[in-house]
Amino acid sequence: MFKKITTVIIATACLCAVWFVNNRPLFSTMATRFEVYATSNGSDGVIYDVCKDEYPLITLKYGEACVLPLEERLEERLLSKFNAKVVFCENTQFGKSIYAFSPDVKYSKQIKGVKVNLQIFIGESNVKIGSPLIYGSY
Repeated sequence: MFKKITTVIIATACLCAVWFVNNRPLFSTMATRFEVYATSNGSDGVIYDVCKDEYPLITLKYGEACVLPLEERLEERLLSKFNAKVVFCENTQFGKSIYAFSPDVKYSKQIKGVKVNLQIFIGESNVKIGSPLIYGSY
């Protein structure tokens, strides 16, 4: 009986370790801090500001975002990196929002009857990318 319990405990620990190591932010190669949208798939959810090491500790993730420095042609590089196609764009007094869909991204949301899973906001001083959308503020 002791061997069976020990085996189950070791197997569970190994599975947790593998999950923890492989549970990385969608934008992990681009930033060091991330917003994680938890508890709800909408603006009424909880938004956590975390680093890569804290990311796996959050359960029930419904999306995420990060802020990047404004660079030339960043929009094109982001769309290419995620193999995403632009669905529609919106211009506001604060900047430009690009809504796109990527088959490589797990999150998604219906907007205006169309499925999107990436939002890129290009502001005056930075770029914010979120999936499926940017909740909170730009």
